Amino acid sequence: MHHRPHWSYSAISQYLSCPLRYFFQRIQRLPQRSVGSSLVLGSSVHAALAEYHRSVQQDEPTDAAKLHRVIADSFTQSEHETPIAYRDGENSADLIALGISLLELYLKEPPPDHIIGIEQEILAPLHNSRGEYLETPLLAIADLITEGNEELTVQEFKTSGRAYSEMEAETSLQPTCYVNAVQEMFGSPATVEYTVLVKTKTPKIQRLKAVHHENDLARLGDIVENIERAIEANVFYPVENPLNCSTCPFRQPCREWGRKEHTELVQLNIKTAGAMTC
Repeated sequence: MHHRPHWSYSAISQYLSCPLRYFFQRIQRLPQRSVGSSLVLGSSVHAALAEYHRSVQQDEPTDAAKLHRVIADSFTQSEHETPIAYRDGENSADLIALGISLLELYLKEPPPDHIIGIEQEILAPLHNSRGEYLETPLLAIADLITEGNEELTVQEFKTSGRAYSEMEAETSLQPTCYVNAVQEMFGSPATVEYTVLVKTKTPKIQRLKAVHHENDLARLGDIVENIERAIEANVFYPVENPLNCSTCPFRQPCREWGRKEHTELVQLNIKTAGAMTC
């Protein structure tokens, strides 16, 4: 992992969704008391997919049992590191079994061709709509990069309780981050495809393409530039809604936000907030 100050999609989207959570996690670096079960499941499936793609790239036979163990071991390790916030009726055994069923569904599909990157870290510059490069670069970690028809495709894998809409793929900043990073690194056009492993009663796989253009890359730079200005001006506030608050690990400090002693702490710490990490 890069130690140089950088932006990432997760940092950008976190500030846009709730600036105060961004402050607690990335500037004050408060410890997280728990992690959501969906995040743990997604990380475990991602670990198994990366292992599978490496075997495909190296032309090795698929070892399904090994991939199952990757999911179970990854889940167990996360459970030991940070308490998992389970939803009602959830438990680790059922979630591991769900992860394995999603993986098996993916393994039934033809393996990807012409793999050139797996969990590829790319540190790339950002530019604004005036053509100026920002001082802080963007770090993108691409799940899978393949090459075909003189074009690169970034495959982004998601686990979700529902299917994605085309609007989500079109408006998300994540594909723009990938396109920016890949084009800067390889000097080649790039597209992004979501592979959504949908956790419905009967699991299914959904694929969505997200096409982003040069104007989108400049707009991304403008957004980041304005976030940087807001952070320098100490603009941190809560965005309260069920989506943000139901799984937030900083609910107690959020409720204490605004008190005199806490406000003084904010002013003291913001001056040392230089690095922006994933």
